[in-house]
Amino acid sequence: MSSIKERVIHVLDPIAASHIPLFLPRIAVTRGSADEGEEEIRPFQNGSDIERVMDYSNMPDPPQGCLVMHCEAPGVGNEEEAKDDDGSGIVFPKRSAHLRGGYIFLSQPKDKNDNGSANSSGSKIACIPLAGCSVDFPPGGRRVFREHAHTGARAGYEMAIQVKSNDASKITCYIVLDSLGLRESWASALRLR
Repeated sequence: MSSIKERVIHVLDPIAASHIPLFLPRIAVTRGSADEGEEEIRPFQNGSDIERVMDYSNMPDPPQGCLVMHCEAPGVGNEEEAKDDDGSGIVFPKRSAHLRGGYIFLSQPKDKNDNGSANSSGSKIACIPLAGCSVDFPPGGRRVFREHAHTGARAGYEMAIQVKSNDASKITCYIVLDSLGLRESWASALRLR
């Protein structure tokens, strides 16, 4: 009997700047049995694939999806408003964030003129893989890390997510939330995963 199984995987964006890696989610589709099935890998399709990703059944409910600022290289997300004004080589554009399973999915926020369809502009959907990750806050009770104090991150509350890579090294992803309470609730949910 033939079956179809789908699972989420991720790859590093080959065109992203090396000093700020960007993970891209993919769907691995296996047709046939687990032993001899064919595997096809396809990109996420707009926001519909995010809604299809199932969360862990033995976990508390994740925090509601919200807008966050995500540390990226200029020009990565096809967003006009995110410009590198200070010459640092990083920007913090607003992204719609959803915690599902072992990933935070980041997409272009819904536009009021798009009839409610998320990510209809064709920009990339990014992700932050959470398997084996650790979460850190800026030291000394600060809102942002010192190296981001001159960027748009200073408008919120930053946290660093240390992601385990394939070669056992750590890659750091930064997100900024609007309030201290949001940062605490997201960090608690991430630490459980």
